[in-house]
Amino acid sequence: MSLKTEVRIGIAQRELAFGQDCKALEAGDAFVPEFLAYAMVSKHSQLLSLVDEAGHGTGRLNSDQLFAVTVPCPERSEQRKIVDVLSALDNKIAAIEKVIATAERLMLALVATIDVRVPVSVLARQSTASVKPGDFDSVVAHFSLPAFDAGRRPEVAVGGSIKSSKFLISEPGVLFSKLNPRIPRIWNVSEVPPEMALASTEFVVLVPENVTSSALWSALAQPEISEMLRQMVAGTSGSHQRIRPNELLEMQVPDVRTLDDSSTALVESLGRVCHRNRQEILRLTCTRDELLPLLMSGKIRVKDAEARVAEVV
Repeated sequence: MSLKTEVRIGIAQRELAFGQDCKALEAGDAFVPEFLAYAMVSKHSQLLSLVDEAGHGTGRLNSDQLFAVTVPCPERSEQRKIVDVLSALDNKIAAIEKVIATAERLMLALVATIDVRVPVSVLARQSTASVKPGDFDSVVAHFSLPAFDAGRRPEVAVGGSIKSSKFLISEPGVLFSKLNPRIPRIWNVSEVPPEMALASTEFVVLVPENVTSSALWSALAQPEISEMLRQMVAGTSGSHQRIRPNELLEMQVPDVRTLDDSSTALVESLGRVCHRNRQEILRLTCTRDELLPLLMSGKIRVKDAEARVAEVV
């Protein structure tokens, strides 16, 4: 279990070793292991509040705090039914994530065949237009680093809840994280959300010129590009590794303008596949997150939850 801005919980299928940033729970006889995992996820807000109360700034729970958390414990047969409902959604999400990963690998493979290299500045320009979300009461779509890590789905929030200035996204483009290039975060914004779209200032906002955002993403996401950027910041401490926008714009990347028409169309089609499937994951995730606390509290019957799941899976 890792706690920073979210709860991350997995179930070990074999013996493993883990660092101090994780806590391990072993389900007792009263619990189905998968149910215990879902029960702990349902305590997300409480767990994060315990970290805040500790005031250590480490983003970690101690064991006493963790074992003090109470969770429901229905009969094991009921636990299994609840697990079946929730895992049907999670299994569907996992299957869609594999489709996205396959599509992205194909996009990268198509562009990897290009021999001609050009600076990023030939394919895109940097946008630095910014706004202060706190000046708006309307809902905004916030493209942040945590949102990228949580599945590349922007967080929808009231503008007034976001205090610092953000970059404005007004047209399709690519967001390239300046922070820690050893963890590539390259976001293809192939469609701008209906809400005001804002990007963290930890991103470089790149607007494609004479290419599509999917083609630009495919050029920037090549493993060799990330490796060159990692080497560029080598020697600085991990928490202070940042790419300068001008360094990114000077990087030599595959000239996606040289792709033939069929390959260009395929890259664009695959980009749309990724976008549509992430929207589907969002729909499934919202359903799971809505059902989870209701099932844990007994406010909804399993049969009713099964009917809800059948409508979306």
